[in-house]
Amino acid sequence: MICTLVVNHALEVYAGSDEPVAAPRTSASALDQGKIRRLAVTGVCNETREQELSKLLVADGVAQLAAQELYDTGLFMMVEENPEITKRIQELIALSTSSGAGQQKTDSTFAQLGCDAVADIKIRKFSKSRIRSFAGPFSASNVDIAIDVEVSVKLKEGRIITASGTGTGSTRASGVLLEVRNDKIHFDKTSAGIAMQAAVKEAVQKIAAEMEGKQ
Repeated sequence: MICTLVVNHALEVYAGSDEPVAAPRTSASALDQGKIRRLAVTGVCNETREQELSKLLVADGVAQLAAQELYDTGLFMMVEENPEITKRIQELIALSTSSGAGQQKTDSTFAQLGCDAVADIKIRKFSKSRIRSFAGPFSASNVDIAIDVEVSVKLKEGRIITASGTGTGSTRASGVLLEVRNDKIHFDKTSAGIAMQAAVKEAVQKIAAEMEGKQ
């Protein structure tokens, strides 16, 4: 799962269903006028003690989820698809996952990726609690999960917009944190996935509101 996109093509992301969700096309004239910025999601850092969230597959899924949400604001489009750019983005995401910190983004980063903005995601908090309910001779347990994330967008001119988001989810206890199928994270299948979706969406909406207010 790579957060790149051929310019003016619709981004596809697996939000959990078997069919990819396509975002609306971006106006080329809006891009020319500087209203739309070419974006690359370059880092996902897990700052919690939940090691499952440090896996590269999860980082790729979260990065693609954030890319979709940012694209849907109408303020961004993904960088042009190019083997060298794709490889560099993969390297940056892998580095942020393994090192626990995103690499400092410099002017050369924007030049290498051909973008006007880069985004990084930090998973700040992960908590879960099991609630057991009883109905006659039967019992069932649910897992409630809360996730806090921070999404940071750095623009080429140096401005940084950062916002946090919180998401919660609840499903029957199954022992599966995130469901993986065909090497993709299906976020709508587990409480953790649902919580992650909601947290990223809330943070991105805050970023979009601030950017639209200052444009």
